[in-house]
Amino acid sequence: MPGKEKIFTLNTAHKLVKEYDPIAEEYLNIKGLARNTKLSKSIYDVAWGAFIEKLNAVAVKRGVHIIKVNPNHTSHSLQ
Repeated sequence: MPGKEKIFTLNTAHKLVKEYDPIAEEYLNIKGLARNTKLSKSIYDVAWGAFIEKLNAVAVKRGVHIIKVNPNHTSHSLQ
């Protein structure tokens, strides 16, 4: 991960951990999602896996709870 993205990822992780406890995190199959040719470049570009690892490390260090949730039905619209 290049320098600017690494700094952005770290700053974002610290901001989330400072503002929220607990933090809910979906179980995502990143490799499976990346098999979709329409999404694969975008998925790898945003480095989801690296961000989740950094978020978890910062949360543990600060004593913030990370709750893993099933991704099914987490993106429903409220109509």
